[in-house]
Amino acid sequence: MISISSETLPEYQKFLKDQEIDGWLIYDFHNLNHFAREFLPLEPDVFLTRRYFYFLPAAGTPRMLIHRIEGEFRASTGGDYTLHRLGRVGNRFGRRT
Repeated sequence: MISISSETLPEYQKFLKDQEIDGWLIYDFHNLNHFAREFLPLEPDVFLTRRYFYFLPAAGTPRMLIHRIEGEFRASTGGDYTLHRLGRVGNRFGRRT
């Protein structure tokens, strides 16, 4: 399998454009998506404890969304990184849960 890198990025984006696909969202949680680990190239000893998402657009800069707790992690994929923290969410009655 060919993993994503700054060298292979244009090739993947061309494929998406040729297929008229706007982008590709890759997701993993607790290493259940083995494809994501190979494609993003993650080091074998890296274990992310939170969900992460990698969006590969047909044009533009890829983006990775990872939890703030994983802030030290950086895949060698290129693109932008956004750190997030899921907080408490209000329910439909406005009360916090």
